[in-house]
Amino acid sequence: MARAPSLTQSMSGVHTWVGLLLGWALFAIFLTGTLAVFDKEIDWWMAPELTNQDQGPVVAANVAQRWLQANHPTSSSWNIALPTERSPRLAVSVDGQRRGENTPLDAETGEPLAVRDTLGGAFFFHFHYTLHLPRLLGVWVVGFAAMAMLVALVSGIIIHKKIFKDFFTFRPAKGQRSWLDGHNASAVLLLPFHLMITYTGLAIFCVLYMPAAVTRCTAAIVRRCSARPTRPPPPRQGAASGAMRRRARPPPRPCWRSGSSSNRARRTTDAAWSRRSR
Repeated sequence: MARAPSLTQSMSGVHTWVGLLLGWALFAIFLTGTLAVFDKEIDWWMAPELTNQDQGPVVAANVAQRWLQANHPTSSSWNIALPTERSPRLAVSVDGQRRGENTPLDAETGEPLAVRDTLGGAFFFHFHYTLHLPRLLGVWVVGFAAMAMLVALVSGIIIHKKIFKDFFTFRPAKGQRSWLDGHNASAVLLLPFHLMITYTGLAIFCVLYMPAAVTRCTAAIVRRCSARPTRPPPPRQGAASGAMRRRARPPPRPCWRSGSSSNRARRTTDAAWSRRSR
């Protein structure tokens, strides 16, 4: 009877198959994500017609406003994208046009610019989280690949129990053994980065991936807030003074003496409390 594989052997198989099936997709996602960090700079590089004219935001906004007043005075809304340090593009759009459907302007003259049609850095940015598939499908595919990456990282930690010893082990000129040592050393060195970038990538779309959990947490917060006792509003100044005048007098102090002297003492006490309440 064959013995059941151990946990380390099972995790080794998972680690191997995840790497074989999704390794190239994850490599493309990580590569385009790195390039997407510089998407604005790539846009500028791909459109050399955009020149940095060192115009401040106030001057650029006035130039765009004058152009809009001259060309679209009756539009319901104006949108102005001001130039920044990363992108010198001054663009305007009207009536809630979608992002990208805008008119680039010269920041000095206010004349429209003929900028070549290029995706620039947006190509890498959208590929990073959709693979240029339909948006919802692409987000789910990338999320599945990120989850597989997280499984591969955890299984790799389980396989290499002596993780720090493997980090300092490298045997050159040993063929496949040398490649495996290089894989282990680089994996240990970049493990914190890979864990962080994979987990945060999943967390960005957690509302899409786990809507039931988010809905349940939101409902619990709403119930907790609605169960809190509400404080009554503070009384107005006039109502507060009237309430003080109408407050109940404390019971008179007991007087153990009888006769007229006790009655006089009680009237004196009542008069004193009456003056105090006013």
